[in-house]
Amino acid sequence: MKSIGKKMLAWVLSILLIAGCCLVAGAPKDTVSAAETYPSGDYEYQFEDGCAPITGYVGNGGVIEIPVSLDGYPVTKIGSSAFQSNRNIFGVTIPDHIVFLGAHAFADCTSLFTVSIENGSIVFGGEASFNTKRTFQGCTSLQTVELPEGITSIPSLMFIGCTSLNNFEIPETVTVIEHNAFYSCENLSNITIPKSVKTIESGAFGGCVNLQTATFQPGLQTIEAGAFQNCRSLKNIQIPNTVVFLGDHAFADCVSLCAASIESESIVFGGEASFNTKRTFQGCTSLQSVEFAEGTTAIGEIMFRDCVSLTKIAIPSSVIKIGNVQSSHVDITDSTFGDCKDTLIIYGQKGSFAERYANANGIRFSTAEYTPYVDVADSGVYYRDAVGFVSDKGLMTGLNPTTFAPAENLSRAQFAVILYRMKGSPSTAGMNNPFGDNQPSSFYYDAVIWCNNAGIITGYYNADGSFTGRFGPSDNISREQLATMLFRYANYVGNDTSAATSLNRFGDAAMVSSYAVDALEWAAAEGIVSGRQTTPPTIAPLDNASRADVAVMLQRYLV
Repeated sequence: MKSIGKKMLAWVLSILLIAGCCLVAGAPKDTVSAAETYPSGDYEYQFEDGCAPITGYVGNGGVIEIPVSLDGYPVTKIGSSAFQSNRNIFGVTIPDHIVFLGAHAFADCTSLFTVSIENGSIVFGGEASFNTKRTFQGCTSLQTVELPEGITSIPSLMFIGCTSLNNFEIPETVTVIEHNAFYSCENLSNITIPKSVKTIESGAFGGCVNLQTATFQPGLQTIEAGAFQNCRSLKNIQIPNTVVFLGDHAFADCVSLCAASIESESIVFGGEASFNTKRTFQGCTSLQSVEFAEGTTAIGEIMFRDCVSLTKIAIPSSVIKIGNVQSSHVDITDSTFGDCKDTLIIYGQKGSFAERYANANGIRFSTAEYTPYVDVADSGVYYRDAVGFVSDKGLMTGLNPTTFAPAENLSRAQFAVILYRMKGSPSTAGMNNPFGDNQPSSFYYDAVIWCNNAGIITGYYNADGSFTGRFGPSDNISREQLATMLFRYANYVGNDTSAATSLNRFGDAAMVSSYAVDALEWAAAEGIVSGRQTTPPTIAPLDNASRADVAVMLQRYLV
């Protein structure tokens, strides 16, 4: 009897042990332990406050979407390193129910191609040290990331080493881009910093060697040390007037940078206690033109070290210190611009410290209005003021930030774009495109459609009056074509175009095409076209219109 009882007890205990194992495997709510890791399908998790934070992944990869629950427990978190070094995941959607994404969560997932995060309130986890929030560090195949509105920061080192990242839009709720967030994202080519961003922390875009454009919206206040250092393809920067601090080495070693404009009136150039550490543009060997805004008070001694191509710099009257000398000193000889003094022109006001400094250091000085274009002379050219005018209005831009190319011809498409900009680039929704050579991928597509629908351009016709279906976007625009388009634009916007003067005073009046007579008579009467200074004067209707000619005609029309 005793033997039977012992056997019965052993049997009961065995049943309980098996049941216990089953309970652990199924992880019911009343038996889980926070210290244990449980498998569930493709995932592993631990138990925390009634939820199942994902701690690991054992699935086959591909494109995955994080589940809503595991074994009946809601999934609200992805723990640190949960997917780290997985080579089989190609894409992931992190849905709205995920509120926490741990450090290194997807780090070194070298096949990960695309990421979508849906929760704008998600928290990116890590320790106090900023070095721990490396969410996607080393994801070398990652190209596309979608972040939701509501997110307020791009965490530190989040995308460091994501060498394929090339499609990134910063949500307009982000206020800070943290330390080294995009460091060494070698394939990132364009970035727009929205007006919500107040701070770009140190090294945020450092080493993005293919970054060509960085657009800063007004609202930005701080650009910290090395934020864009070694962005070797960056060509032009315009610092908005809201920026109050620009850190040491902020744009150092940007070897393709050719023009910089600093619009802030109260900017501070940062560094260590020593003034000499403010190496904002050190090593920018292609930098040709720099403009400082009125209100700037000091230019650092090695701010432009190794800037051997610097040709033009605008120094406002508010500057009282350059390098190691200041306006109160008697001896103001200095080596700040020693690398480029033989080719440099300092632009400023007569009687300013900038003029005294230039004279004392053998640097040419000009009181002409500053322009970033090194191919537009200070005097002796008829188009200088017009180039400045159309540039300030945003109607014409240079071929690059420092080259206007005044003698080059303008194309028909380029003039269509100018007129479109003059009208404020209106919507072309619902408008017809009659031209087979106006393709949607072109920079002028909307401009040509709008100009055609406004009756400004009509395209080419055959001798029998039939329409060819061509606009000829790359054809050089002639002077009479330009006058005609401008005349039609003036009529479209409601200007008085009744003024007219005979073209008989021009020796080549007979060469004017019949369609252009009214336009040129109006343009001549309004002084928009004055003719060539020959004997007798000529209007040269069939000559190509140069970029300088276009700038002058636009200024005469608009002023």
